[in-house]
Amino acid sequence: MKDPNESSRPSRAWKIVCLGTWLVVLLVLTYEVLPRLGGVWNKTPWGKEQPWQGDAESFLEAGSVVAKRDLFHPAPRLKLDPRRMDRPRTLLWIRDRVSGGLETRNSWPNAVLVQALIESGRTSDGDIERYWDELIDVDGAWLRPPELLSQCMVGMPLLKWHVRTGQARYRVAAQSLVEWLLESHVRSSSGTLPYRPEEPDVLLVDTLGMICPLLARYGSEYDDPRSIALAKRQLLEFLDSAMDARSGLPFHAYRVDPGSNREAFGLAGWGRGTGWLSLGLAGTLAWLPEDDVDRDRLEEALRDLVQAVRKYQRQDGLWAWAVNIPGAEPDTSATGMLAWSMGLGIETGVLRDQACSDTLQRAMQGIFHQTSNAGEVGQSMADAAGVGQYPWLFAHTSWTQGFALLAANSLAEP
Repeated sequence: MKDPNESSRPSRAWKIVCLGTWLVVLLVLTYEVLPRLGGVWNKTPWGKEQPWQGDAESFLEAGSVVAKRDLFHPAPRLKLDPRRMDRPRTLLWIRDRVSGGLETRNSWPNAVLVQALIESGRTSDGDIERYWDELIDVDGAWLRPPELLSQCMVGMPLLKWHVRTGQARYRVAAQSLVEWLLESHVRSSSGTLPYRPEEPDVLLVDTLGMICPLLARYGSEYDDPRSIALAKRQLLEFLDSAMDARSGLPFHAYRVDPGSNREAFGLAGWGRGTGWLSLGLAGTLAWLPEDDVDRDRLEEALRDLVQAVRKYQRQDGLWAWAVNIPGAEPDTSATGMLAWSMGLGIETGVLRDQACSDTLQRAMQGIFHQTSNAGEVGQSMADAAGVGQYPWLFAHTSWTQGFALLAANSLAEP
């Protein structure tokens, strides 16, 4: 006989629907509502974020806590792709974690973060080594070998940590990255390294800051002339092929064909691209031998670039995402990169003008004004989807946190 109460019991399908609804509500509360409430609690009664009130020393302390949080985020961070910003953040979060995320542990943003944490000196050795343990084994072999040129930027903090600890595994890991670049990475028809292996004759400015300092340092410390030669070739070919003569700023990219013709394209003066060039020059010059035949030209290129960008610095100390476009949105990522480069140039004696120190000071004040009282840097342009595909989204990004810490380190007391 049929149970008279059976019709009043919820069906199994209905229970599943209810459970799913509660899960969605919980995710929305966790990743949409609560973070916004946290932002409200950190605001003044007028609803405006309180900007950073401390100096460079205190920023290094608080900012390192944020950088460590970003580095050890429990799940891969979503890539801030402007083509996906019309979708709710919660749906992006679910999709990116289901698909495994869009960042690898050896990605260049993490390389910037770990280098910043090492140089700031505010993070324990155990935390730094915990990160390395996620990348390499006890002998220095990569748990996940590099697949992209951008994943080699982590070689610089590896060499720095080798000097700090004396442990051979860090040198071995960095050496394998350099050897991969020299021997296995796809080459363009001119012998340089492209950013993307599927586009071997398209050279991006990003490449210069990611690998040239590593190649120069490794070549200098371990007497490898091939490494130094490749670093210089990347820089000199870009300077010959992709500089805008009118503004003195770099294009985003150039193309090489078998006939040795080169065509520059993309935006001239993209802020982060200008930062990549300045980092490539300043970072390479920090390790290039004083008697190198190309040193004078590279020093002149860095000084010319700094002179070009100084006239575009905004009143608030920041540079815009498009350096030379009036009214363009300010960008802390470009500003942090340029400020860090100037700090390196001043430290190595390439930039001796007092005006460079003043420019660096103003840039950091601009970054501090976009930093919360917890030490989190905002107003960073999101990830560019490609040449000519620049996002409109400005938010906190992990790489800008690292760049800002590295630049602030130049101002902190020894």
